[in-house]
Amino acid sequence: MRDQDGNATSGAIVVKNSHTEITGCIIENNQGDFSQTIAGICGIVGREGSNLNINNNVIRDNSWDGIALYRKAIAKISNNLIYNGRGAGIGITWDSRARVRFNVIHHYWKGIGTFGKSWATLNNNLVRDVRGWGIIASGESSMSCNNNEVRRCGNAGFAVWDSTASMDIFNNVICQNGTEKQWVAPLVGIWLASEVSKVDIIGNLFWDNDEADIGVGYKEPGLGDAAFTFAYKTERFNNTKFRPTPPTVNQGNYFTTRPDTSSDISKGVINPKPGIMWIPPYESNWTWDPDKEPFED
Repeated sequence: MRDQDGNATSGAIVVKNSHTEITGCIIENNQGDFSQTIAGICGIVGREGSNLNINNNVIRDNSWDGIALYRKAIAKISNNLIYNGRGAGIGITWDSRARVRFNVIHHYWKGIGTFGKSWATLNNNLVRDVRGWGIIASGESSMSCNNNEVRRCGNAGFAVWDSTASMDIFNNVICQNGTEKQWVAPLVGIWLASEVSKVDIIGNLFWDNDEADIGVGYKEPGLGDAAFTFAYKTERFNNTKFRPTPPTVNQGNYFTTRPDTSSDISKGVINPKPGIMWIPPYESNWTWDPDKEPFED
């Protein structure tokens, strides 16, 4: 049951001032009372003083964030299936820190986000079929994103929300984003809300993003009742690096209208098989099928 105090942190599992491993659990159906306009119930919450190892869980059908970290919480989050909920699949807030690997998130409002002054690395995650953004860095947070797949997000696949946030976007598959009416961002593969965003975009594979593969800057109002749009867009280049300030010749990203694994792609990207199913030599292979529960063979 949701605590009716709006300041409360309600979750199926809430950890504070302890080291805890959460593994092999099914955390589900924590809904609360929707007659009250109060945030819902999370799956797992790490609060101050917590150091968490969260792996091989199913977190589903809860009414708020799948996993939420607050106030200097530290977590390793790996091999979890998180789906069917409100809020974000994984929210890393305040000054918490996280390493996020081999997770699948779908049918949430939003995917994975860093907020405040938090820090995270994201490797080999699949974020798909969420309503808003797939992966976001906001505030003064910092995020490094490598070898993830972000597809069919309702608005933006990736977003760097503030000029004070930073994100490295390397070797990701970013495709088919912008499937719903605009809500929290333009309908693009990557949105850099500020032209002075601290971001490197290298060696990604893009295709079939609705308004643009990369939208840069902020301009309002948009067309119709759109709340967000962008100052300019960059797409269909094949070099090695992209930095938004100042605009330069863009290098290392490959833009296409369709998925393709031909040799042409390998000429334009560092990794000829980017995304969650490509594992560098220093990574272990996936131990589960992303369409099944993580503790199934």
